[in-house]
Amino acid sequence: MYDVCIPSLKNPNEFEDCILAIKQSIPGANIIIDTTKGGRANSRTSLLKKVKTEYFFFIDDDIIVNSEWFDKVMKKIKSDDKIGAVAGFGFTKDWILRTIRRMLLLIRGTSEQRGFTSNTVIRKSAIKGIELTDNNRFEDFEFQKKVIDNGYRWETAKAYCIHTKSTIEVIKDAWHDFKILVKEHGLIMAFRKI
Repeated sequence: MYDVCIPSLKNPNEFEDCILAIKQSIPGANIIIDTTKGGRANSRTSLLKKVKTEYFFFIDDDIIVNSEWFDKVMKKIKSDDKIGAVAGFGFTKDWILRTIRRMLLLIRGTSEQRGFTSNTVIRKSAIKGIELTDNNRFEDFEFQKKVIDNGYRWETAKAYCIHTKSTIEVIKDAWHDFKILVKEHGLIMAFRKI
């Protein structure tokens, strides 16, 4: 059994598809939904208090996973006791954005990849002692830092799922994140982390 944590922003169009995909793809999924106001960071904090399984998932309510995705992230996290988290990749249905994302992955690889938590399996012991500091959009950095500080690695797998955001939403969110990252970390680091 695996706890599957869904920080929900109540995306009504995708939510039912998200739940159905989880039930079909993750054996013994114990789905835990949180709709805490204040964003996904606050919601993830609330969800962490309910996690009981050693391996658990964060899957956002606009992500559609599949059994191949599940097999790849689980194979990777179980391959080494020092892997604390494994993130997959959410691609939009828009072929242009999907192509751009794949090109970025080829150009820069995944070693500098920000620790996205939208479709991720985490080893509970790897985040022992985590306290999310605020409700910004970058709580994934805090998860990644805690995993590394606890002596584990945050890795990615070539595990693909569908991110149901529209093209406009993806571009708007990426631009917003990029501007913040440039301000906080500089242009080169922002490019590596976005």
